[in-house]
Amino acid sequence: MIPKIKIPYHPIVIPDNNKTIHIKPYTIEIEKYLAGLDNKEDLITQMNIIGELLKYCIVEDDFGLDDLSIGTIIWLFTKCYEISVKDTIEVTLKHECIESNNGINLSIKIKDIVYDGDFEPLLIDVDTEEGKYYLEFRCIRYKNIAYLKDESSNIELVASCLERMYDESGNNEVELTLEDKVTIVSSLPMSIIHKIGDKIQDIRKPKYEVDYTCPHCGKHIKETLTDFFI
Repeated sequence: MIPKIKIPYHPIVIPDNNKTIHIKPYTIEIEKYLAGLDNKEDLITQMNIIGELLKYCIVEDDFGLDDLSIGTIIWLFTKCYEISVKDTIEVTLKHECIESNNGINLSIKIKDIVYDGDFEPLLIDVDTEEGKYYLEFRCIRYKNIAYLKDESSNIELVASCLERMYDESGNNEVELTLEDKVTIVSSLPMSIIHKIGDKIQDIRKPKYEVDYTCPHCGKHIKETLTDFFI
């Protein structure tokens, strides 16, 4: 019998909730899940692929992805890539310079990619027969991605991002089914729906600040990168 290889575990703190979990490197067998990431047009497929990979890499069985924002899912993926493949990502900047073939290739250290976590929830106050209540909306999370198949104004997408409803004192929280959420959202003015839609789709992604001078033309380039793998 051959000795069993010990896989290292790496602690990592989730920015959304400051919870510490452990991740392990993925193997060549698991890497097959990454083949679909070349499809730049299908965010649902991309998130499902990354989700399956993260379920393998996250050590804790009781840690779920559902309540994590899309930005956090992407950030976690970069961390898994860092310990599994290499600590750098290759990117190409578009640059109008003939000598650089209209592009500059950069190697970015994953440790230099910055991620601040999820946005604060959006609170909408509404008047009810029982008094004033607050509706708490959060940005699109892993559990909401199935609703991205339709247009951005889709009522079910907005409704799925309604996390809580409670009274002015912060008490009497209402238990809501998806059907209840759809009913509530359908009763809101369109101006409020647009405000909520803008908020929930304003995804805070991991970012890297480029500060670079082209060696060919001397142009100074400052740019914020947010798309690394998808």
